Amino acid sequence: MSSPSPARSSLVDLPSESGQERPLADAGRYFAEDITEPFVLDEDGHLPVPTGPGIGTAPLPDALRRCTRERRDLYTA
Repeated sequence: MSSPSPARSSLVDLPSESGQERPLADAGRYFAEDITEPFVLDEDGHLPVPTGPGIGTAPLPDALRRCTRERRDLYTA
């Protein structure tokens, strides 16, 4: 089963103008590395509803660090 990227998961169940659903795409088709763990689809190919705040995933610190060009701490005391 395909593992969609969180960045594209917001488009998963939105119908298009033609009424056709958009297929999920595996992040590996577009990126060498994703910065989050892939979502796991259920047996029907649906994404689970997150139980906490946000989209249900968090960035992987090491992967995020490798693709960060600049960092600014805005909320330091």
